[in-house]
Amino acid sequence: MIHILSRMLLFFVILLMGCKNNSSQSPDLNTYTDKSYGGIRLTNEKMLVVRNATGLVNIQGAASTDTLIWYLFKSVQAETKVKGDEKFAFLQLSTQAVGDTLFVDVYSTVHESNLICGVTLTVPSGVICKIEEAVGNVNVSDLDSVLTVGNAPIVDLKRHSGSCQISGGTGNNSLELSLPENGYCRVKINNGNILLKIPVSVSASVYAKSLNGVVSQKGLTIAVDEQSSGFLSGKLGLGNGEIRLETSQGNIQIENL
Repeated sequence: MIHILSRMLLFFVILLMGCKNNSSQSPDLNTYTDKSYGGIRLTNEKMLVVRNATGLVNIQGAASTDTLIWYLFKSVQAETKVKGDEKFAFLQLSTQAVGDTLFVDVYSTVHESNLICGVTLTVPSGVICKIEEAVGNVNVSDLDSVLTVGNAPIVDLKRHSGSCQISGGTGNNSLELSLPENGYCRVKINNGNILLKIPVSVSASVYAKSLNGVVSQKGLTIAVDEQSSGFLSGKLGLGNGEIRLETSQGNIQIENL
């Protein structure tokens, strides 16, 4: 819980700094913030699909097996607090269960650029996570299940113990994980660096390719099949799992965790 609150506080500080810069350009507007939280009891849901069209997404793995907790952090700009409170209502969170999948959507009911809403979700153990949309960065920590992220600007992954697939990003990605047996780590982004940190005990095939960058490794014993400045293929251990990293513009580094 302390870890979650620390991440929330950091997000709020960043949010307020950004809004302060914007408010200097619009002296008649003030910045107002609001936060709320709630819980959802899971019954048959085994997968979580998250879409946030208004800001960043934080995912925090939890020991609980049946309750998902959500936190919303809203920031708006308005002339008065009364108008600010009215704008908070434009930022909404909705949930819908379809079969074994829970959909969580964060959105604005109006088109206005200075409405921002970040969401933090504490996800029960074993629930598969799919982040389909995030206009802000995606931060994931302590998750023990399969993670899929599409088209997020930047992905930061900490202490992940499941498989992962990340695609379409345009910023630097930092991934820290212990790959499960026969698991996979697949990353294909348009631009940006990829930093992958894994334990020396990981067993996986390795394929890393940068069209306009350098591929390197540090502190790992990789049986290399082919290597050049922008390409590396080989095997870690018995090669049971799969590591596949690709970027069009950026460097790739694989190193010991």
